[in-house]
Amino acid sequence: MFIASPDLTALRQGDIVRGFYYPILKNSDLDLLGKPATIEYPPAKEIVLHASVINNKHVQCLLKLLPSLTIVVSQCCDVEGRDGAIEAPSFVLAPIEDVKIFVKSGKTPAQIEKFMANDLSEYSNYFYLVDCPDILGAGFVNFNRVFSVHRDDYSAALRGKVLQMTDEARILFKLKLAKHFGRPTDEELEKGIYPT
Repeated sequence: MFIASPDLTALRQGDIVRGFYYPILKNSDLDLLGKPATIEYPPAKEIVLHASVINNKHVQCLLKLLPSLTIVVSQCCDVEGRDGAIEAPSFVLAPIEDVKIFVKSGKTPAQIEKFMANDLSEYSNYFYLVDCPDILGAGFVNFNRVFSVHRDDYSAALRGKVLQMTDEARILFKLKLAKHFGRPTDEELEKGIYPT
């Protein structure tokens, strides 16, 4: 699934990268940062805050982060660096989850075997990753958990690259990704408007 000597000078779709945090974003759990509207002594029971805004548009907040090995989901052409930078405003990663999470979810041995085969007709929202000693235990990617990273972090991603997929594995990854994001609705199928 992975080549013996990854090219550490470029990022490609399917590369495994260290050093990023998966943001666990739940709006009801966000703690916005702000400054008191008024300063009173003694302090009032309720303090009104004005949100801390950066560049007149970004509100600051606290959120949960999960340190994780990640996989590059963006297309190779979108993460092709030129002079140490990329042209796209951001690139997409997904956290790698321990395969034990899937196995412990009550799946039968037959279901686990289908999951691990990365068959295009089964488990289209998951991609199984084989064990790579000292780097990656057997894991999987859940395509429902992707997140974007600002292009300024491209060099950090490049420095954190630890594995690169073989061409064959990357093609299977692309197909599985396309299958996940391109799934038709029942309505589209009933109308016959989805190409087969």
